[in-house]
Amino acid sequence: SNISVNGSSVTPTSSGDFIASVSHNLGITLVETIAEDSDGNDTTDTRAILSGDFLPEGTPIEDGFVVYLGQSGVQTIENYADDMIGNLNIASMLPSNPIAQESVAWCTANINLHNISYGNTSVDINPNADGTITTTLTVNNFDVDVDVPLTGGSWSFCPDFSGSVSASSLTATLILEPYVSGNQLYISLNSSSSSLNGLNVNLSGWASILDFVVNIFESDIASLLEAEIQSAIEAEIPPLLEDILQSIAIDETIDVLGGSYTLSAVPSSVDVDNYGIELGLQTNISSTSWTMPSYGLGSLYESYATPSFTTGSSVNIAMSTDVVNQLLYQIWGGGLMAQELSLNDLGIGGDELSLIFPNASDLRVTIDPMLPPVAIPDGSGSLELQMGEFYIALHDGAYSAGDIRMELYAHIFAPLSLSASASTIEANIGTPISYFDVVYPEVGSNSAEALLEALVPIILPSLTDAITSIEIPAFSGFSISGTSSTVTSGHIKISGTIGY
Repeated sequence: SNISVNGSSVTPTSSGDFIASVSHNLGITLVETIAEDSDGNDTTDTRAILSGDFLPEGTPIEDGFVVYLGQSGVQTIENYADDMIGNLNIASMLPSNPIAQESVAWCTANINLHNISYGNTSVDINPNADGTITTTLTVNNFDVDVDVPLTGGSWSFCPDFSGSVSASSLTATLILEPYVSGNQLYISLNSSSSSLNGLNVNLSGWASILDFVVNIFESDIASLLEAEIQSAIEAEIPPLLEDILQSIAIDETIDVLGGSYTLSAVPSSVDVDNYGIELGLQTNISSTSWTMPSYGLGSLYESYATPSFTTGSSVNIAMSTDVVNQLLYQIWGGGLMAQELSLNDLGIGGDELSLIFPNASDLRVTIDPMLPPVAIPDGSGSLELQMGEFYIALHDGAYSAGDIRMELYAHIFAPLSLSASASTIEANIGTPISYFDVVYPEVGSNSAEALLEALVPIILPSLTDAITSIEIPAFSGFSISGTSSTVTSGHIKISGTIGY
């Protein structure tokens, strides 16, 4: 007799045992064993093994999603911040009059500001290679009316002054550093500074002490306005950026064929370089009910390196295929693929099968997926959906009654194309290739093929429905348009333009 495993001959022991070494790839590998007796009769056994690294059930995927804002995207955030900060009322930020008091010779000068006006404001956001973000607020063409009554002596010795103060610009600069703690994104203030540029004080009053008052006033008003504009940007900019970046988190429920699955994605990392900001989202998919007898090894997990992004781009989103495999694993564990179906459910007429299985009045099919389905990069920029091994039994009446008419193991491989719209993943499955091994009865290939042809259209759409339910992360208050997508480096990579 001869025995071969995946085409390689093996020699059994006297008791019939044998050992064979089988090379395997990431994902599902079929192991076909063929035994041939001395008369040339052979029997075949085909089984599947799933190989790779695995993530235990309930363990989140670090950086399952990665979002990168390139130079154009940072510019959009800058424009948004500019619009928000443009509504600031600087007058309301200043203390009530008198804003300051100073001793002038034998008098006390009370400094009052009125009719504050200014031109446009601008916000400038610049990421830095050291992981910080430099943010600058500029208020242009500042002008304010002032009056400076002097008190403390007789009216003839403590005169009043009035006039205006103007500056070409008020500028405040913050050095910010984003970080993640406890799956929350925060922005800390490392340092701040401010300056008043092109200050011009124009006062009229008693000439003998006017210059003295002006000199005192220039120092006071410069310090006061610098402090107030610095305080304003410190109060407004960090929370604004924090809210924008933190809003990228996901919390959604995916409902497929009566099963409910929760997808959560929360901040796990943030990196800043000279060109943009990269956010990593810790991702976890869980089932509301686990029906399989065990958790197995977990979901297939390759921890793919994040793909590179174009520095001048607007927004890029990379979803690891580890996320897809975690979803497929949860669908498997939630029992979505384990089914008992009637021939009517399958759309199979009973005439052909009744000839092969006489005296059967209630033929049913039980499907038991022994392994979770997986999505594997095929090396050409696409994915392959691999499913196996399915235990399939054709029986009369309930399976538990034991009237088994056919048993087989089936394996299905199909091209899986992933693309993305502005909000969701889109999945399309190509023409599948099926393999099966009938273990009982010995003759039953034709019936098994008919069963598989009926089962595949039922199994595959449920998986594509689940994948297309995955949301694309988005910043609250912003939209993504003009999306394009590719599959690269174990990720589906989505590029688009962010707007508001």
